Amino acid sequence: TAGRITPQAALHLICAMYIQINRICRPNLADAVIVGGRDGSGIDVTNTVSYLCLAARQATWLVFPTVAVAWHRETPSELMNFAVEMLASGINDPAFFNEETIAAGLQAHGCTVEDARNFMNSTCVEIQPAATSNVWIATEYVNCCAHLLDIMRREAEDELPVAGNFEALQQRVRESITAQVKETAVRLNETWRKREQIGCFPFASCLIDDCLERGIDHDRGGARYNWAENSYVGLANLTDALAAIDELVYRRGEMDLKELYEICREDFAGQEDLRRRIVNCFAKYGNDDERADALAVAWGCFLVEMTESFSVAGHRYVPGFFCHMNHMWLGEKTGATPDGRRAGIPFADGAGAVQGAERNGPTAAVLSTTKWNHTKALGGIVQNLRFSHKTMASEVGRVAVRKVIETYLYRGGFEVQVNVVSAATLAEARRKPEEYRDLVVRVAGYSDYFTTMAPALQDEVIARTQFEV
Repeated sequence: TAGRITPQAALHLICAMYIQINRICRPNLADAVIVGGRDGSGIDVTNTVSYLCLAARQATWLVFPTVAVAWHRETPSELMNFAVEMLASGINDPAFFNEETIAAGLQAHGCTVEDARNFMNSTCVEIQPAATSNVWIATEYVNCCAHLLDIMRREAEDELPVAGNFEALQQRVRESITAQVKETAVRLNETWRKREQIGCFPFASCLIDDCLERGIDHDRGGARYNWAENSYVGLANLTDALAAIDELVYRRGEMDLKELYEICREDFAGQEDLRRRIVNCFAKYGNDDERADALAVAWGCFLVEMTESFSVAGHRYVPGFFCHMNHMWLGEKTGATPDGRRAGIPFADGAGAVQGAERNGPTAAVLSTTKWNHTKALGGIVQNLRFSHKTMASEVGRVAVRKVIETYLYRGGFEVQVNVVSAATLAEARRKPEEYRDLVVRVAGYSDYFTTMAPALQDEVIARTQFEV
């Protein structure tokens, strides 16, 4: 606005910065740019540079950085339309972070209004106040279904008495997860205290305002805000697995928990009809189904409240629900689960439904995910959506997609990201990777070149529901 540089020259500089990021950032990580949002007075800060940052992403078409919009109710319609037009091109950026939800969560953790609105997603979707914080992110990832399977195993092997009802089984799983989170919080607290004595990150501390003003390293208390964030992997799988157990064991009495555990232990060998019945006929989270969604809401709220009951370095332990690549890594180590998932298959890619489980369209999918409160989950929440090129090719389709995104955000959803690429294109990219080297997809909070991803992760992205609106 001062006229010192033209928009075209500024665009060239931003593009050069993006290219340099790709030269120095190693694969499977993420660097982030976020535009829009509000200042401390609540005034929208969208400006020419906001559009240039988005345009530079489209001009460079590289994997880094991931670009996002900090959405609020007064976000200019022009910015949202520009963002959806970008998505229609197939570039999978920008994502949309709910500035209202996130700022409220940061204020609940002691941030001033000004600092709460000046936040940044650290690599994927983990949140921290910009330039004022020492936040440990994704510490650690919790495999929800591993706890369920262990409780089932212990009952099957007579280590535990038979759970008298569905609630008793759930309570055992809650206690098992709580024990892990408590142990992690104790360990993190010890590590934090040791780093206060022997840790030192002078370069990072030079980028944190209070550290500079106080002359104190962020490991030794120089930052204004300090906390640790964890992440729960497989919430949807846990929800759908529990729904299946309730149906088969406690409601219909078709088998006991030991029999169901043995079926899972054998990876549904000889039980494909049962597996398909579970997958296709039972209630599933992500379809605006009150029964399935009630389980997800209860578990989401429990995991948030339980995490915050522990502290690290004197601050509440902060929960999250994203997985980076851990839904693949943890899935590889975990046997079949009662939701019909086969052994070794990746878990759900965030806090949305299991891949392919959304049967009632994208609106139902986002209604399910936003039935529980996302405000406190500063460790990050991912909602992945995939739309067809056909949908995004028409103005009617783009308007409909924008409405789905805004429905999620108006209802308090934390973050939503979109892929516009067909399963057929992805399958072709696997067959001819040399022809699709620039194909970038959203994974679970970050983006990656599809052809360089692990086969299991490629399968997971291909398995996601493709919506037509």
